[in-house]
Amino acid sequence: MPGHEHTPKVVMQNYDMEPSIARSDTFDIQHFDVDLDVTQYNLQQITAHTGILLNIIENGADEVRFDLVDLTVDSVFIDGAPTAFEHIDSELKIPAPSGTFSAGASHLIDVHYSGHPHADSYWGGVYFASGYVYHLGIGLTSIPPNFGKVWHPCFDNFVERATYTWNVKSTGGYRAHLQGASQTSPSLTTPSQEASLSSTPSQLTKPLLPFLTTLTATTYTPASTATSR
Repeated sequence: MPGHEHTPKVVMQNYDMEPSIARSDTFDIQHFDVDLDVTQYNLQQITAHTGILLNIIENGADEVRFDLVDLTVDSVFIDGAPTAFEHIDSELKIPAPSGTFSAGASHLIDVHYSGHPHADSYWGGVYFASGYVYHLGIGLTSIPPNFGKVWHPCFDNFVERATYTWNVKSTGGYRAHLQGASQTSPSLTTPSQEASLSSTPSQLTKPLLPFLTTLTATTYTPASTATSR
């Protein structure tokens, strides 16, 4: 169309969704436990740890593959023991602890990671802007568009649902809001800190697709405080 600029599509490594969906025939993610630190707002960096409760449906797989884009993985543990891993492009590959995964078994996989989160060139991803930290779960110019993988490791497809527990650490008066039932947590202050640290826990008991989960953090005023003024 004359005078109309088209933004090129960005194709990520797992653009063929069939292999991504096929993982869910072998593995069933039950729960994510995400600890997220967004205190480095000025640097636009996050530090995070995600615990993944994984049930094994079928025998024989020698590794499990998660989606995780741009962030740097520091370490991975399976059932509390450190393990090797391979993180190339958007794929995090973790070998089975005993050579192959066995049907009926459950494993807790812990992934520690950090860095500047990925954002779509047009719309979608994790943003640090205008006094907000927020996540938009669809990348409008990315293939596939699923953007759960920009802030935690997951099977970022259209079938793998799981429950969530979040704990988001922020500072400078920022407080996080997420889906699910929030729990109050006091600010933590030390004499060396100019601003308090706030820890916001939240529990989502209804299974949800990763790209439908969302985060926002800013200097929100709690509704009970606002209405009492």
